[in-house]
Amino acid sequence: MRDFVRPGYFDLVINMFTSFGYFKDQEDNLRVLRNIKESLKSNGKLLMEMVSKEALLRNYVVEKL
Repeated sequence: MRDFVRPGYFDLVINMFTSFGYFKDQEDNLRVLRNIKESLKSNGKLLMEMVSKEALLRNYVVEKL
């Protein structure tokens, strides 16, 4: 994700299951978005499935070790 780029190649990029934003360094997350933008055709679309913080907190379980 951080290195893959195919300039102007894709009509659509789909990011599912809240699988974005997990890099420790925020610059890596930004690099992924830049790579996506560069890889999309000029009229290409990005679809990201994200869980809201409210939904995440509703289902959050603290496990005791």
